[in-house]
Amino acid sequence: MPIRKRKPKRRTGPDSPTPALHFQWIGVKEEDARRKGKQFYKLETLASATERLVRGSDRVITASARTVLGPTDLTSLVFELIGERPHAFVFRLRAGNARRSHHTFNYLTAKSDGKHSEALAAEFERLKGFAGRAPKHFPRMFRAGTVFLPDRICGRGQGREIAIYLTQGQGALEALDGNGRGQFILTGAEGRRALSLRDTEALKAILIEALAATYDPETREMMAPPDLASGEILARRDPRGGLKLRIGGCHALLQGLAPGRFIESLVLSYSRLDGGKFPFAPEDPAALCRAVAKAHGKDNARRWVDAYINQVDRGRLKCHGEAYLEGLREYVRPGRDGD
Repeated sequence: MPIRKRKPKRRTGPDSPTPALHFQWIGVKEEDARRKGKQFYKLETLASATERLVRGSDRVITASARTVLGPTDLTSLVFELIGERPHAFVFRLRAGNARRSHHTFNYLTAKSDGKHSEALAAEFERLKGFAGRAPKHFPRMFRAGTVFLPDRICGRGQGREIAIYLTQGQGALEALDGNGRGQFILTGAEGRRALSLRDTEALKAILIEALAATYDPETREMMAPPDLASGEILARRDPRGGLKLRIGGCHALLQGLAPGRFIESLVLSYSRLDGGKFPFAPEDPAALCRAVAKAHGKDNARRWVDAYINQVDRGRLKCHGEAYLEGLREYVRPGRDGD
């Protein structure tokens, strides 16, 4: 009777070999060639530095991936350049482990040490706080730290610590843009698609709710409205046809906002667009008030809107016009439900 050979068992204990970790970078060489030296550093240098970080004492990328995938060794990290902001590069990062589990993150790297790294580190802390207050409108934040870029210039002998952080991947969300007809535009793999005015108004209300959620009445601070050009405002349709919105960045805070001035900042919020302005406030004043109520409760919304109206009447604050102001008055009028 022939002897049946048994396949050797795969070792999984502490003495089992560590699986190889493979890296892939998409769009980096092409971007370096396009810039032709007009950049803060070569992205290939960033790629090498990131790989060296992961293979060493990494407490950012590896730790973030294991938060989601578990302690199993990573086997693949695929980085794809997907965007650029005034202070940072944005990569999509797909991490995989030996159990063939995968998760997608966004990997952000500052464009330089100094002010850009300081801005990125501050942004991480702000978004971390906002995600705690309004998790449906801000991404989950993972780890932040730095990556060391060696100096390639002979004789200087110095390197740079560049700020980095990982956040939840944007998935099916697409960056929002706008057009001169007052419509939001989705800008994804399917090309640029203008939303209807009705859907645009619905997204504006969601955006105002997200911005309002960042307001802290104790510190009197809130995030400054992001520009559409930054790629920080993301949106999509869910399978049931509804609209979802997420804000993926925060370049600055507005400070010293008493409740009335906070409402003014929402009413007058806008993005620069082709030399003009794209307003973020819904055309219906009641929609703006309902958005504030969702973020802070009806009582606060009524009280703060009322304070804003009083200051506009005194000439201390601005509004879009008497018709908009009358709509706000209707919302705070006694006996109105406000739903």
